[in-house]
Amino acid sequence: MEREYLDQQRELQKQYQGGEITKSVYDRETQVLSDAQSERLRIQQDYYSQIDALQADWISGAQDGFADWFDEISDVSGTVSDGVKSSLDGVFSNVTSMLEGNKVSWKSWGISVLQIIEKVALQMAVVSAMGAVLHLLACWGLSHQASQVTLAAALLLGHQHRTHFLPALMTTSR
Repeated sequence: MEREYLDQQRELQKQYQGGEITKSVYDRETQVLSDAQSERLRIQQDYYSQIDALQADWISGAQDGFADWFDEISDVSGTVSDGVKSSLDGVFSNVTSMLEGNKVSWKSWGISVLQIIEKVALQMAVVSAMGAVLHLLACWGLSHQASQVTLAAALLLGHQHRTHFLPALMTTSR
């Protein structure tokens, strides 16, 4: 950007010194160039300031990450669906291998099914516990401030359209 400005300024200087333009044209065009350069620098500075502000807003990043994680962990149905698909794929792979005369490990298949069940149970426990805590805080209505914090936490999670406890939060916070 600076190089382009200097090149244009040199070209104007050359035209002025060569008698191609008058002093008033030179002055006017120099001012236009200077104003344009200032505006471009201001725009660039604003852009980098906005980038710096976004990168420095780690709390927003943490909230987004937590909300994304909670969305993912709340999808128990999706985990069960993936688990059933994976288990059935394993059964068909083992049966295919047996038909081809290969030795198969039903033990490792059974362990993988148990790991899927374990993951689903843990997901359900986490989602249930988080929902119960938020629901209790809302129902107890500890104080207006506590219910505001609870409402903020629920909104932070980004589940206002999915959770069963948000209506209680809304009525408690009023």
